[in-house]
Amino acid sequence: MNYTIDGQVIDATGRPVPEVSITLQDGPGTFPDLAALTDAEGRFTLHDLSVGRFTLRLVPPEGEPVSRMVEVGNGGTERLVLRLLE
Repeated sequence: MNYTIDGQVIDATGRPVPEVSITLQDGPGTFPDLAALTDAEGRFTLHDLSVGRFTLRLVPPEGEPVSRMVEVGNGGTERLVLRLLE
């Protein structure tokens, strides 16, 4: 079964962050070469993932890149909010 991450990136104050580049940095076995760019509301989607733990690399338009670990496999779609610290 393929899974999806449906997420939103927010800043330290809770505001959405547009134009954050999101890539899969690490994951179980072989994983797809996926990338996404957040929209005006900070939302993004990554499709066709397997079950397991993934490391996402977030590169904001300003500031330092950060990594966040997410677990995929509790259902068809993982919904999450990723906070960038300033």
